[in-house]
Parts: sequence; C-alpha cells; structure tokens
Amino acid sequence: PNDYAVAFVGAPESPGLVRVLTAPGSNPEQTVVMIGGLPAQVILTRSLPDQNALWVQPPVQASSGFYSLTVTNASYSVTFTRAIFYGHAQYLDFVFR
Repeated sequence: PNDYAVAFVGAPESPGLVRVLTAPGSNPEQTVVMIGGLPAQVILTRSLPDQNALWVQPPVQASSGFYSLTVTNASYSVTFTRAIFYGHAQYLDFVFR
C-alpha cells in the first residue's frame, strides 16, 4: 500500500491482514512495520525474485480513518502518510483491496 493505493484493513478493533511489498535484496526477516505509529506484527515473509512480500497483522486503532505506514530495515525507511484505512467498506467505494 501507499498514499495512492490505499489498503483497506477493516474495522479498527479487528483489522485483517495486509500484504506489504518491499525492495529486493533486503532481509524480510529484519523488516519492521509500523501503522499509525504502532508496531504491526509480521506474520509471514517471502523473498520473491524482484521484491519481498510481508503479510502483516495491523494493530488495533482507536478509530476509523487513514493511518500512516512506515517500513524500516537495515538499508532504508519509508513512510506513506495515508496508506492504510480502517473503517467500514460501505463508505469506501474509491478504495480497492
């Protein structure tokens, strides 16, 4: 997800998994993911030929809305300010999962 391809994770009290793609060459096991300033649990990682895929359990948040996504490893850190949306799908006809 990023600011232009927002991930919908569901209700703030019970979010679903989200897939995060990272640059190749980094160790996905050492990648830290934060959503809305809170740590997200990396459930599964896969090294692919041209990228790494991480399946992440977002943390519970206090309310619906957009949240930032920060991905950090040994070689880089990137933050997208509105990459994750918590809420109810009927209000999000512009967001695809």
